[in-house]
Amino acid sequence: MAMCEAIDKLFDTIDSDNNCSISKPEMDSAFRMFDTDGNGAISADEWVKVCSSLLKASDQQAKNAFEKLKKDANGEICVDSFYQIFQDMDCDGDGSISKGEFQSYWKQLLS
Repeated sequence: MAMCEAIDKLFDTIDSDNNCSISKPEMDSAFRMFDTDGNGAISADEWVKVCSSLLKASDQQAKNAFEKLKKDANGEICVDSFYQIFQDMDCDGDGSISKGEFQSYWKQLLS
């Protein structure tokens, strides 16, 4: 599966109400998808496993992407940092993420 198709599939997975946009409640679900141990933070290992599995990204691509993201003092992505990702993706500021915004963000993050 090509990276673009994998990004689309991830978008469709997060967009649980199938309205072609991702809302903050759907981002909550996405956070839980990445926070596989349920401790309230996304570690580098969790990030790499999910990116490798869902996006078919190489471990190195996933690690590089993780390094670009804002992390807490423990080096993990906390809920607040994850919401910053949401805000960064929401280029038009309408409070939701379109498929185009999502694709653009992930392509840049994984490049």
